[in-house]
Amino acid sequence: MAYLLLAAVLIVVGVSVVLLRNRRPTSMNSSIEEFEKGLRAIAPEPEPGEPRPTRAPRAPGPPGGGPDTPRRDPRPGPS
Repeated sequence: MAYLLLAAVLIVVGVSVVLLRNRRPTSMNSSIEEFEKGLRAIAPEPEPGEPRPTRAPRAPGPPGGGPDTPRRDPRPGPS
C-alpha cells in the first residue's frame, strides 16, 4: 500500500513540475513579443545585400497626445 501512495505522490509532483515549467507567460509584454515574433515569421525576406529593417523606437507618452492636447472633431464640417 505504501508503494502506491509513494507512486501517487511522485506522479503529482512530476505533473506539477511539468505544468509549472511549461505554462505561458501572462504579462502584456510577453503577448506583444509573441505577436511581433509571428509578424517577423511571415514578413518577406529582404533582397540579398539589403539591410534588414529595424524596429522604429517608440515615442514617449500616451498615443494621441496627453490630456492637454486639443482634440479634432472627426466629422466633416464647414471649413
